[in-house]
Amino acid sequence: MLNKKSATCIKPSKKVCIDKEANTCIVTIQGRFINMNGKPCSTHLTYKKFWQRYLEVFNNVIVIGRLFNETGCTRMLNPVEGKGVTFLPVSPYTGPKEFLKNYTKIIRTIENSYIGNAVYILRVPGVLGYVAYNVLKKHRHPYAVEVVGDPYDVFAPGVINHPVRPIIRYWTRHNLRKLCRNAIAASYVTKSTLQKRYPHNEKAYSTHYSSISLPEYSILKKPKKFNSNVKTLITIGSMSQMHKGHNILLDSLVICQEKGCDLELIIVGDGKYKSQLEQYIQKVGLSGKVRLTGQLRSGKDIYDALDSADLFVLPSFTEGLPRVLIEAMARGLPCIGTDVGGVPELLNKEELVQPGNAAKLADKIIEVINDRERLNVISRENLTKACEYSTAQLSLRRVKFYKKVKELTEIATNK
Repeated sequence: MLNKKSATCIKPSKKVCIDKEANTCIVTIQGRFINMNGKPCSTHLTYKKFWQRYLEVFNNVIVIGRLFNETGCTRMLNPVEGKGVTFLPVSPYTGPKEFLKNYTKIIRTIENSYIGNAVYILRVPGVLGYVAYNVLKKHRHPYAVEVVGDPYDVFAPGVINHPVRPIIRYWTRHNLRKLCRNAIAASYVTKSTLQKRYPHNEKAYSTHYSSISLPEYSILKKPKKFNSNVKTLITIGSMSQMHKGHNILLDSLVICQEKGCDLELIIVGDGKYKSQLEQYIQKVGLSGKVRLTGQLRSGKDIYDALDSADLFVLPSFTEGLPRVLIEAMARGLPCIGTDVGGVPELLNKEELVQPGNAAKLADKIIEVINDRERLNVISRENLTKACEYSTAQLSLRRVKFYKKVKELTEIATNK
């Protein structure tokens, strides 16, 4: 434990000493990190693309997360650590059983790394955030939350099959409400959707910004022009769980084929369910119509894939504010998505369907692709909307939030 007038040495992947003047921010995050040759790495939560943002306000950032050893990993990984950013691993776990087994070690790690004058930001949902909350509550230490998703949707029926799923669903929603209610500041990835389900304390500072920020070069200058038939659909999403709805999209593609729409589908992503998805593609007779690219490097490779398609489809059962959808909109693609999370804040209701309904999704695809004027209108609207997520615009709100959290923490810890 560290009080306000002392210093501490913690042990992330390398030894780091933090003193009371260090201006340190500690961030807990549920994301999965991979140990590559002794260094924590990630596909998207990397130093350059993600953690450097916190250094605009803080001198040091300590990331607390799960670190897994994966043999034969073929995914494109990049370092998490860099100048000013270090990683503190907790015992890795997958699922409630492993979490309970490692709970004592996890809470001990967070307790031993406690710094009395640090700023704490809990990226939630996720049980790591809740464990950190209990440690901070014990020390009467303030914290802020960055709400990036909705556990109520993640554990909805049909998304995850687990005997205690209903209990987990209630528990995670209840705890996220508690964390938001007791935070000194809260940011949300949505403008209003998550705020309604997980309201912050009326005295707390609140804002909204996405973790997504688009560089200017990723946003097309002009919308697409549709003068011929739509041929190619694309979707992007992890295959580590089934909540991205890939199987629903495949079923809808079968229905489209049966109704005379000869379409092709590009699926970008990777994960443990990839082989199961490949088998399902063969089972439903789509082997020649579906191309799985695997994981593509963010940036040009993703944009090239999006540019090769005519329509983006997001069939997810749950989302926060999906980066892939915003990236597709930035390339002028017409988009169809499910009415979950923050998706309705991005797409018009006419381009939304309920999750899990392949027939309705097929009808919506056919309806949209057969209306060229509508495709042109959607392309223009999507491009305009995507501009709201440019790096310049989002950075202002994010930096203001970090500065406010730092100010409120200093006030509270110096009482």
